[in-house]
Amino acid sequence: MLLITKYAIDLLFIICVILGILGVIISLFIKVDFEVTNSKTETNVIDKPRFSIHQFIAKEAIPVAVIMLLIGVTYASILTYLQAFAIERHLVTAASYFFICYAIASLITRPIAGRLMDDKNENIIVYPAFIMLFLSFVCLISSYQSWLILLAGACLGLGYGNLSSAMQSIAIKVSPPIKYGIATSTFYVGLDAGVGFGPSFLGYLLICFHIVKSSVLWPL
Repeated sequence: MLLITKYAIDLLFIICVILGILGVIISLFIKVDFEVTNSKTETNVIDKPRFSIHQFIAKEAIPVAVIMLLIGVTYASILTYLQAFAIERHLVTAASYFFICYAIASLITRPIAGRLMDDKNENIIVYPAFIMLFLSFVCLISSYQSWLILLAGACLGLGYGNLSSAMQSIAIKVSPPIKYGIATSTFYVGLDAGVGFGPSFLGYLLICFHIVKSSVLWPL
């Protein structure tokens, strides 16, 4: 939002292209040895039907993917309607720092959350993260002052930021080793479906229920 308010949107796309190219260049220097650990693993892969759905979706990770789909819809509501919400509440300047607060909170707490998951289990992160995700929407609904919308961004970082990593860990943990890659893919299918189709779904609800003000959308 900081760039959009000062520069043309073309600059934003140019920056994204440059960052994408840099990401590809850096990835060329990553060395990974792909090895089949045993003959049993190789046999399982070869014996599967060529077009089986199980080659693309790990059934063990489907419950996690469904949860991430719902979480993705809530996150998509912020991505899509934050600017309109900020204009309505006259908090455009504060909203431009919303995702900075999100990034800082997520960056600081994710290493701590990872250590806690290793020492304890994922539940110690998941349940508090759901609470923080809920609080982020409570702060948004109540945000008539700048500090509240910044607090909402921090709560979103503590909530969604840690949920995404913790739930991915759970998706892998509940799947057998041979399906780790497929489990990760299944996780992102749910997340991307929520973030991708969420705005259209929420927009449809706005039309169906004749919701005019964007602030009414936040309880979703």
